[in-house]
Amino acid sequence: MLLTINHAYALELELNQKVFTPNDKLVIFGTSVPKDSLIISLFNPTGNLIYRTQLDVGANGEFASILLRWPEPDEDKFRVGTYTLIVTSSINPDSSVSEALVYQLQAEKQVKDTSMQIEKRLDLDLSIPSTANIDKEIPILAHVSLNDAPLIGLEAIEANVIYPDNRVLTINNFTAIGDGLYETRFTSNITGYHTIILNVKHQELSISKASIVDVVREAQNDQLQELATKIDSLNIKITNDTNNINNNVNTIKESINDMTSAIGQLTSLLLPIVGMIAIIVALQATILAKRNK
Repeated sequence: MLLTINHAYALELELNQKVFTPNDKLVIFGTSVPKDSLIISLFNPTGNLIYRTQLDVGANGEFASILLRWPEPDEDKFRVGTYTLIVTSSINPDSSVSEALVYQLQAEKQVKDTSMQIEKRLDLDLSIPSTANIDKEIPILAHVSLNDAPLIGLEAIEANVIYPDNRVLTINNFTAIGDGLYETRFTSNITGYHTIILNVKHQELSISKASIVDVVREAQNDQLQELATKIDSLNIKITNDTNNINNNVNTIKESINDMTSAIGQLTSLLLPIVGMIAIIVALQATILAKRNK
C-alpha cells in the first residue's frame, strides 16, 4: 500500500480550458493558503521551461490570473503539443499541483475542450549503488517526471527492499531534495544481493522500477585492498630484481672483456721472454756439445 504524502494546506488549481489555439488566453484560478505566494512554471513539450512567474494569493485564500495569450506556434518555445503547468506554494514548498494542457492549431480542434482527453506520461529513473557495505547507509534516489517535466508534489512513493533471506522492508519516508528528485536510505545487516522495487503513484498514473545492490562485508574490501598492495609490492620487487640481474650481467660482461684484454697483453709480454729462453737453451746445448768433444 502506497503512503500518500499529506500537505499542510490544500492547493487547488483550475484552468479556463484544457486545449488552446493561437490567441487563446491561459487563465488559472483556485485556492491556497491566505496571503501565500505561488510560483508558476510552464514547460513546453520538450521539457524546457518557457514561462515562470509569481502570483500572490488574496487574504481569502483565492487567486486568479491571466498568465499569457498563446502566440503563433514556432520551432523554439511555443511548439504544438502537450505542456505541463506546475504551481508551487512558497509557504509550503511540499504543496504543489500540476496540470497538463494541449496547444494546437485551430484546424486540429475537433472536440470540445471540456471533453478532450489529454495523454499524461509518468517517467521514473531509479539510482542506487551496485555495491554497498554491510551496516552502512545505502541511498535510493528517484527522479520522477510528468510529460518530461520534473514532477513536484508527488502524491505517493514507496520502496520495497527484498533481502537475501526473503524479508521485505517497506520504505515510504522519502525526502524531496530537488525538482522531481526524491531520496531515502536503508541499511542491511546481512550480505548478498538485495532487490529494490520502487513504486510511484500520481493522480491516475503509476510506474515501478527495480534494481539490485550487492551488500558485502567491509572486511572483504580491506582484504582486497591489502591483496592489491601486496601485488604492487611484489611487482616492484620483481622489477628491482630484474634490474639487478641485468646490472650483474653487464658487470660480468665487462669483467670478461677486461680479462680478455689482460690475457692479450700478458701474451704479448711473454712471447719475447719465451723466445729468449729458447735461444739461451740452444746456446747452452751447443756449448755442452763442444765440451764433450
